[in-house]
Amino acid sequence: MAAEPRRLHPQIDRAIASRGNIMTFQGELTSIGLSDLLQYIESGSRSGTLSIDDGSETHYLYLTDGQISRIALPGRRPLFEVVSRVLGWQPGQLDELKKGRRGTRRSLGETAVRLGMTSHDQLREIA
Repeated sequence: MAAEPRRLHPQIDRAIASRGNIMTFQGELTSIGLSDLLQYIESGSRSGTLSIDDGSETHYLYLTDGQISRIALPGRRPLFEVVSRVLGWQPGQLDELKKGRRGTRRSLGETAVRLGMTSHDQLREIA
């Protein structure tokens, strides 16, 4: 039996529950292909968690309205945590960034630049 995935993105879990419309896919990617599966998810604007098990590790893709909103890899810290540490952001700045991004289609990086939390040059250096 597979271990229950950690709940890294509670907003997605609520979105799934609120729709009451849960789909489950299981199978080999050799039969459908990851790109085909992602296109299907995008075309239906579906939200949820896609777990991909390669036999030794499980990777998670979190999707919101058909778009990948987060990727969790075993043993790796979230990208935002790494970036915020490198840029020297304080804990409250994450909430400010999320609030500034709410209702927009901007990336976290674009929002951080717009709010004056970083610059395009700093983001390029990190990448």
